[in-house]
Amino acid sequence: MDNKEKMPVAKSKFAIVNTVVAMLNLGDYGKVENFIQKTARTLDREIETINRNLKNNTHNLKTELSSLGEQLEDAEQTLDETYTSLDPKNLKTNDSQRTYMDTYLSNIDAAEAEVEAIEEAIKAAKEKSKDTVDAYKKEVAIREKRIERLTRG
Repeated sequence: MDNKEKMPVAKSKFAIVNTVVAMLNLGDYGKVENFIQKTARTLDREIETINRNLKNNTHNLKTELSSLGEQLEDAEQTLDETYTSLDPKNLKTNDSQRTYMDTYLSNIDAAEAEVEAIEEAIKAAKEKSKDTVDAYKKEVAIREKRIERLTRG
């Protein structure tokens, strides 16, 4: 290696000179410049991928919440029907009413449990999505900080 390659190329106050120096890829300066540009482009592509993942996450959450919302609506309707579905032939005598009461309350318990399970699934889906979004945003911030440190001039 001769002395020219050991010495970094000084940055000119003229933009055209800096452009020519970069195009000529002079010694280590050119190699370092090229490496930094590639690294910054790679980080930019990673940010684009993460942003696409964020959009997909939002879409998936909307789809899941829509499905769970329909299930919840059905479960609430079933719960309402459970309260009102009384079979008069099971209510003829006091004894038959006492016997039927356990079945009736058991059906209500099951219907309420279904509603609660779906409500918990909705809550869990929202929390999971929020955690995923937070993690993606953290990854984007890390990469943006790296790009800024690499390319500030």
